[in-house]
Parts: sequence; structure tokens; C-alpha cells
Amino acid sequence: RDNLGDWSSDVCSSDLVPKSGQYNLIITYYSPVPINDVYIYVNGKNIGQPQKFVFTDSINSVAYKIIPINLNQGNNTITIS
Repeated sequence: RDNLGDWSSDVCSSDLVPKSGQYNLIITYYSPVPINDVYIYVNGKNIGQPQKFVFTDSINSVAYKIIPINLNQGNNTITIS
């Protein structure tokens, strides 16, 4: 598995994918209150179960979530909702 760059948006587009395959989507976040489940879509298709995020102690506490996703070579769109 490879990791792809940093994104900080609800919708991300990338042409950084050198070949089709599984990659790690790494989400860095903070949330001092519980977060609703979120859905991740790759190229318009839901990747499966809703993703759960644990809440952090404060806005100064950062958490990470690593989600394996399948990407196509070339352009891909990732949507988090």
C-alpha cells in the first residue's frame, strides 16, 4: 500500500496515482465533541461501511484515521460526507 499526499477538503481530486491499486487514505483531524459517522466515496462509489471517528480531548489533540481505498491510475475523486 502506498500513501498519497495531504488533503484538507471534503472533496479531493488527484492525478498523483501512478498505478491502480490499494492506497491508504490518511485523515488527520481533531474533534472535541463526538463525530457522526461519515461516508467515504471514491469516484462516486461508497467504499462500504460508515467510518467512525473517535473524539479528541480538545482542538489541540490530533487524531489520525487510516482507511484503505482502491484508486485508479491517474485521476480520482474522494468525497467525505
